[in-house]
Amino acid sequence: VSVSEDAYVYLFNVRSDGSVDQILPNNYDADGQNNFVRAGETKYFPPEGAAYAFQVDAPEGLDKVIAVASQTQLDTSTLADFT
Repeated sequence: VSVSEDAYVYLFNVRSDGSVDQILPNNYDADGQNNFVRAGETKYFPPEGAAYAFQVDAPEGLDKVIAVASQTQLDTSTLADFT
């Protein structure tokens, strides 16, 4: 991800069954917990060398990744659960 202004970035996967997975921020490591991105900076999730990877799995269908950038931190607890 990259942004044109400093921002907190949130990534969500809306699955074909309607469930929502929060990709960023996440609890896997410190890089995943830090969702602040400076203007012009590019961050990769998961970061290179991470001890985890994201994997595509069932159910089949169309999934969508939604990115949200905000100048302030957001409470995403009503949108998605991170488990």
